Amino acid sequence: MLQHSGSAEVFQSNLMAPTSFLAQLDYLRMSFEEPAGSKGQRADQDFVAVKMKCNGMLSVPTYRKIYQAACSAPEGIFVEVGTAHGASAIALGWAVADTGKSSKVYTFDRLIGGSRARYGGIDENLKIIRGGFAQFGVSDIVEMHVGASETASAVIPDKRGIGLLMLDADGIIDRDFRLFYNQLAPGAPIIIDDCGDRVKLKALP
Repeated sequence: MLQHSGSAEVFQSNLMAPTSFLAQLDYLRMSFEEPAGSKGQRADQDFVAVKMKCNGMLSVPTYRKIYQAACSAPEGIFVEVGTAHGASAIALGWAVADTGKSSKVYTFDRLIGGSRARYGGIDENLKIIRGGFAQFGVSDIVEMHVGASETASAVIPDKRGIGLLMLDADGIIDRDFRLFYNQLAPGAPIIIDDCGDRVKLKALP
């Protein structure tokens, strides 16, 4: 697994086409390169403003790197697991707007526990997220869904490849790879935050 080092890791798949996650995990880990170049033109102050408004926990250079990866991503829907208050989702939405992609961003979060609890319940957190989307002009591009990725992922349209996948939730990236890996478009960037090089085992009943 890829270890979280304090900022999101951005990779680009060299796989020609997605196959079974279980069969490809080791190859997947060795077959990513950082994306080259970017078509994006956002200034640093844009990302500073998003970080401040959305209580962003990543660094400004990291939000820029997320944006650049999205600018270079192939056409297709963008999927984010772990919205928090929407800073990364806004960066993804900006990339769609600035490059003229036909992509749409789907972001999922349970909005309970963790850092969200400091701001209230689901309704209060959702108000902050939607306020940020409106302020930064991505309300028509980014679609927020409350719930776990296993259930919320049902809203993603069929027959469209995922052009970018961002995992920034509870670190259980194998669960989310099972859900989304086989839907990735060739060359789709995968952005991973909050993962650890640990294996947890639990006895089945």
